[in-house]
Amino acid sequence: MAKKNGSGNPLWANLPYLSFDSRFTFENTLFSTSHFVILAVALVMPSGYGSILIMGFFDIVIMDGLDHHIFMGMALEEAEAAYQAQEVPVGAVLVDVQGNVLARAHNAPITHSDPTAHAEILVLRKAAKALQNYRLPGSICYTTLEPCLMCLGAMLWARVNILVYGAADARAGAGGTVLDLSAVPQFNHRIQVIGGVRADECALLLQRFFRERRGGEM
Repeated sequence: MAKKNGSGNPLWANLPYLSFDSRFTFENTLFSTSHFVILAVALVMPSGYGSILIMGFFDIVIMDGLDHHIFMGMALEEAEAAYQAQEVPVGAVLVDVQGNVLARAHNAPITHSDPTAHAEILVLRKAAKALQNYRLPGSICYTTLEPCLMCLGAMLWARVNILVYGAADARAGAGGTVLDLSAVPQFNHRIQVIGGVRADECALLLQRFFRERRGGEM
């Protein structure tokens, strides 16, 4: 039988990002089976150990409970800035576990005469400089286009925890579309990948840019 709080409701009824009406209802939160296992074990363990597990559960929920649509909206704003600068419209935003924005950037290889100046690379550089740390553990990178080999490789070196992208890249996507660098067994770091967030909006901006450059309808 589930433990209850002082009001007589199950303990999980008051957990953030969850409502309880005889079943779990998800609200802007990504849950995996492991989350429920942690919570279930914590609820039946002695208070000391259970509290430790509950704290760990909250850490996971808070990180996964970020509103991906909001942060992808910020990345889209950056992509629009790239579009206005006549760069390929890709934008990126890096946030920490609590949802604090660490850096924002957009594509600028033409502006900087730098073939590596992709949005993801620039956002990693800005965040690393601001934090004075070349490692960015626990961070979440939002980008409007699935990263290329270079950018996903940089995320691995920076120890980015989660990648959230909008439109898939059928020609150069290294997050699972063309190849998948996020979970190579030989690597000592893995990145959780979530694709397709506001994908239509991200793709439409790219299509508009290339249609205008080609001077005709796609």
